[in-house]
Amino acid sequence: MGGYDLSPGAVFAGYTIENGIGVGGMGSVYVARHPNLPRRVALKLLHKNLTSDDYVRARFEFEADHAARLEHPNIVAVYDRGRHRNQLWISMQYVAGTDVAQLVRDQVLPPDRALHIAYEVARGLDYAHSAGVFHRDVKPANILLADAPYPGESERVLLTDFGIAKALDDTVHLTETGMLVATLRYAAPEQIDGAEVDHRTDQYSLACTLFHLVTGAPPYPGPNPSAIMNGHLNAPVPRASAFRPGLPAAFDQVLAKGLAKKRADRYDSCVDMVDAARAALAAAEPDQTVPHRVPRTFDLDATDPDVTAFAPNSQALRVVLTDDSVLLREGIARLLQDEGIDVVGQAGDATALLELVAEHRPDVAVVDIRMPPTHTVEGIEAAITIRRDYPDTGVLLLSQYVETENVMNLLDGGAGSLGYLLKDRVADVDEFVDALNRVADGGSAIDPDLVGRLVSRPHRGHRPLDELSAREREVLQLMAEGRSNKAISASLFLGERTVEAHVRSIFVKLELAPEPEDHRRVLAVLTHLRAAPPPVSRPHPDL
Repeated sequence: MGGYDLSPGAVFAGYTIENGIGVGGMGSVYVARHPNLPRRVALKLLHKNLTSDDYVRARFEFEADHAARLEHPNIVAVYDRGRHRNQLWISMQYVAGTDVAQLVRDQVLPPDRALHIAYEVARGLDYAHSAGVFHRDVKPANILLADAPYPGESERVLLTDFGIAKALDDTVHLTETGMLVATLRYAAPEQIDGAEVDHRTDQYSLACTLFHLVTGAPPYPGPNPSAIMNGHLNAPVPRASAFRPGLPAAFDQVLAKGLAKKRADRYDSCVDMVDAARAALAAAEPDQTVPHRVPRTFDLDATDPDVTAFAPNSQALRVVLTDDSVLLREGIARLLQDEGIDVVGQAGDATALLELVAEHRPDVAVVDIRMPPTHTVEGIEAAITIRRDYPDTGVLLLSQYVETENVMNLLDGGAGSLGYLLKDRVADVDEFVDALNRVADGGSAIDPDLVGRLVSRPHRGHRPLDELSAREREVLQLMAEGRSNKAISASLFLGERTVEAHVRSIFVKLELAPEPEDHRRVLAVLTHLRAAPPPVSRPHPDL
């Protein structure tokens, strides 16, 4: 069983393991048989290498203690906890079914089903709040859908993983680390700021989740953590109706209140928010047609109904993974498989990589830049071969550190279907999966650290970049990180019109079309960063 320490039939703390059902950042989850009762449970084990971490151990134990206080039909029940062979464990209610993250991976839900799920979660949250417990990590992956217990019954909706819940009487010690443990895509502004949270924090995360259910993506998807955080903190609330035609304006107003930056401007309870959303839909009788899933680009100016959108392949992403470190490679493979990505092959060197690509024709080849036998150019040469011989396969390069020249050689062949990330970015699952999807869809995903190096590095000869002012270089770097004009304005403390003028000037000086495009326009700019002859002089347009 890849990624699991226990095999079927093994006995742990009296529980007999049937199979593994999940591996996460804190531990593994198994289906197991109770030692004394005819009952199956979900057995969660803390990773052994985390057992010595006082913070993580306390957080894991609080998951059991706080969740065990909660008895509600919409909350996964906790049965017991303990320590076995110096490893912490919790036994919980086993839920046969799926989670909402899997459900919405390839579809947008009908509004009535989305509201049913949100309402059931809201009931559980309001109950937990009344008991003094905040969840603090409400997101689709933590919402389980149980099979109907009887014919004719509807599916059951249960909220799980109170592992980062913070009770009102929680000790101060756990707050001193300053760790932000909520998933950024659904995190409230006060969580990002490290400020005090309350029940309205969970309400904000539920509003983000509802937005995702009805549109196919969270309100601030973002290409990287900084862009996502800027969205929650500064960007206007996008209108769901801009991405789901037929939703009424009143529904947008409900989400705008639920996603208010200030807690005081939100709903008093989670059920109040969902009830308001139901009333808005009932009054308008919107079109219930369910479109194909339509994830959006990550521009934070997503309040325009004409905002760019694209429809990806509905099949699971197929990936070939290459790295000479078996431990790292298998870890990445487990991470991708947990996200529903099909890892069709793994290799430890460039020769095996090319054989796998030829055999499987994957959507993306994840390539370690430095591989055996010389650990110099094997990865780059393999990437060049893949781009030349298998144009339908995108390439995502992974590197231990920024390698400017190697990546520039690849960018000379065009930025489409190409990605480059530092290996430490893989730890951010959302960012890594987003990069894979962008590369698979013909776009690009360039690490912000590389962008900064490209924009500011010393160079010989004249390049179009030489024409840019210092401020324009700052704007260009933020553009390349996926920032919208609004986000750039907030970061540099400039007016939006000033930023727009800088953007137009950059495109003129780099001899690119001045009309704004999506984020990939910046990656096209990167192909102009190599030395080039002076541009032909021409009148500068009136900006």
